[in-house]
Amino acid sequence: MARDDRDAFGRDLEAALQARESVGSEYDDAFVDAIVERIDTEVARRVDAEVRRRHWTRRPPRGYPVSLAYVSIALGIPITGIAGATGDVEGIIAAWGGIAALNLLAATRGLGHDRDRDRRAR
Repeated sequence: MARDDRDAFGRDLEAALQARESVGSEYDDAFVDAIVERIDTEVARRVDAEVRRRHWTRRPPRGYPVSLAYVSIALGIPITGIAGATGDVEGIIAAWGGIAALNLLAATRGLGHDRDRDRRAR
């Protein structure tokens, strides 16, 4: 929690305590309820902020660059010709296995995803 937030929360509690002293003990129940509600709100705000922080630092959003699929298909045609000429069927299988592995890796690991942009957005 930032120092300014702690100071503001502390000032709110001090003001509530002073108000309680000036009105007397007949408002104790209302005072306690107000303090509990304020603390609940502050705890919920802190928990939400921490959950958002942990979510974005542990697992950045994954994105699959669809352009990679198009480029893979476009480059796969000449690669198939070259692989077929030099390595026959085994060469073609190896070439397309590599293309498929690259696309699978991109889809599961977020290759091409701009993680720096996500960090700057936080």
